[in-house]
Amino acid sequence: MLALVLCCSAISISTVIVMWFCTNSFPRPPQSPESPPAPPSPMNISLPNEALLHQHL
Repeated sequence: MLALVLCCSAISISTVIVMWFCTNSFPRPPQSPESPPAPPSPMNISLPNEALLHQHL
């Protein structure tokens, strides 16, 4: 059980690092007022999964 938690946390941490590296390497174009709102980032989507993971501990 502990190995599964460590594996999931390592995957989420590496995903956050990759997302941070990609956003810093490729700056986003400036948002114009007519542009639609940006889709939710994967980091916001992964937060409920980690909350559920911590509830099972």
